[in-house]
Amino acid sequence: MNLAIDKARTSLKRDVLFEQLEVFAATVDLENKPKSRIVLKTTKTVYIVSVNDILWCSAEGSYTVFHLKGDQKILTSKHLKEYAKLLSNNTFFRIHKSILVNLQNVERYENTEASIIMKGDARLPVATRNKDEFLTAISTL
Repeated sequence: MNLAIDKARTSLKRDVLFEQLEVFAATVDLENKPKSRIVLKTTKTVYIVSVNDILWCSAEGSYTVFHLKGDQKILTSKHLKEYAKLLSNNTFFRIHKSILVNLQNVERYENTEASIIMKGDARLPVATRNKDEFLTAISTL
């Protein structure tokens, strides 16, 4: 019986911690300025990630995969659209309906293939409708 109560207390404390971190992240967002870190919540862990370490984000249905420096990936249960909004004051650009890139980590644009090469050599497609806006955004950095 005591073991079950201890497990319940631990679970409740973890839930409270998650809520406190979400409130913290929301409070930081109120300042409407570029973020230096972002909170990414998975089913088991809460990651606090430097925005500069994010190479790109990709949509996987209703999930988002964060591709970070060092080949690390974090899967979250929020839509890419939510992260695009959250990171809108940073140097992020949506090159495709399912891809949000950190412009700071773009190495080059391949015109013949309408794609970009990211640091770490990942090749990502740029939607034709986004090409001109992307090139303008990248040139203003």
